[in-house]
Amino acid sequence: AVIQRLADAYNRKGQHLLIATTNLDADRPVIWDVTRIAATSTLPEKDKRQLICKILLASASIPGVFPPQRFYVTADGKRYTELHVDGNV
Repeated sequence: AVIQRLADAYNRKGQHLLIATTNLDADRPVIWDVTRIAATSTLPEKDKRQLICKILLASASIPGVFPPQRFYVTADGKRYTELHVDGNV
């Protein structure tokens, strides 16, 4: 139900829920548009839920207190692993 409400906020109202994390491997900030992820038709509902939960966990991850979250990314046909933590790190 929460994923659907996020998707509705994006599709009907043009609202955005932006969450920041830090990619530790690239040493750069990442801004995630969670409402857009919820509204996408390219991901199954289960995958959307898992990704959004992982983003929320990463945004709360403080090194030494909560572990970083590992994201698996495919770019240019190659698979990469990224570690993300709180956006203020």
